Amino acid sequence: MKYLIPTLLLLFTTYAQSNPPSSLSELTPLEWQNRIIIVNETPNPKQIIDELKQSVYEIDDRVIIWFVINNQTIISNYKGELSEHLLTNLQKRYQLTKNEVVLIGKDGGIKSSRNTLDLKAIFSEIDAMPMRIQEMRY
Repeated sequence: MKYLIPTLLLLFTTYAQSNPPSSLSELTPLEWQNRIIIVNETPNPKQIIDELKQSVYEIDDRVIIWFVINNQTIISNYKGELSEHLLTNLQKRYQLTKNEVVLIGKDGGIKSSRNTLDLKAIFSEIDAMPMRIQEMRY
């Protein structure tokens, strides 16, 4: 019995190291953990990315992962690896159009869609959501 726990820990550690986390190919793994902002094919992606990076405190406070799509590439604040299939899956699932900014709630549903990135409006919208109100209480 005294060897059971060390053996289980060894097996778990070996398994965890032999199966690295897979890359993100869809947003389902982020549901109930994060809110999502997708910015699709805007004429000024660098400006959008700079604005998002400058709002890091507000974004982190609201648990937001953002994706900026431009020329078939994705820039994101997501910490893990992005799959080569993520772009196709995002465009398919959310029917993204050019110059569209989509806010997705923790439940995975589209909360709003705009044609410009207005972080102040997005933050206000998030702050009015029941889950966010509950988060702010604690």
